[in-house]
Amino acid sequence: MSLDYHFYGLKALYPKEKYTPDELRDARIGTILGSATYQHLLAENYENLYAIASPKLDFEKLLSKRIDIFPANELSFAISCPQFVKDCDQIRSLASIGIPATELYFAMSQSSNPELVKKIQTAYQTLIEEQRLADELSQIANIH
Repeated sequence: MSLDYHFYGLKALYPKEKYTPDELRDARIGTILGSATYQHLLAENYENLYAIASPKLDFEKLLSKRIDIFPANELSFAISCPQFVKDCDQIRSLASIGIPATELYFAMSQSSNPELVKKIQTAYQTLIEEQRLADELSQIANIH
């Protein structure tokens, strides 16, 4: 299971098999205000961003057609959708945003010890390179 981000939308509203991110640029995009994906979409000049308070609200607003699409990585979608939606088959990936989740952010306090930050970054990068993080997260998704 990939950690890459995709735009998700209703199959009924998006009948083509795949879209490009540019084809979805005019869609109403629900994204968590201040999140890394929100910041990324702003940087990419997406204008129709709708602030959402939680992933659950992404699903609710999508199903009520108050937003058209929302960004999520495959793993998060696989875990969240069954919790919030009765029929996940009505929602699907429309387009890859083109940025893996692992490149979006790594949060630490500015007052964190620089040596500790470097050790954590090195360990995290090792997990990514060895595909161990994706494997572990996939196992978690299969539990849900």
